[in-house]
Amino acid sequence: VLEAELAENRVSVKITSACTKSGLVFRGDAPAVLKLTCEVEGRLSEYRRRPGRRELEGLESILAEQERARLEAALEQLKGLRADCTGLGPKAGMAYPAKWQRVREDWPAWFAQVPVELQVQVRIFD
Repeated sequence: VLEAELAENRVSVKITSACTKSGLVFRGDAPAVLKLTCEVEGRLSEYRRRPGRRELEGLESILAEQERARLEAALEQLKGLRADCTGLGPKAGMAYPAKWQRVREDWPAWFAQVPVELQVQVRIFD
């Protein structure tokens, strides 16, 4: 459950689904960027006053930033540990199987250094 304050209207959103897509951008045979897109859907669960569509759009932006910060912190911890325990690299490497095979053995080291481009999209249904 995510919570935010919207113009004196405290709102809670229950996450109903989340999906992450990953892609590797290669420069030559070396991974240059790991692109992540996280799509989150939620439903209003508590509020003092039902927000209108414009307020929901503002809430989506607030929650997208909150989720982005949480994901960035988690990624930094995983990169520090060289632990791609979520399998982002192998999933992303499916688009370039030959290039992935060349970096697969050293992926923990690559994972620790490859920059991550993170995009978070939140959609709230009322």
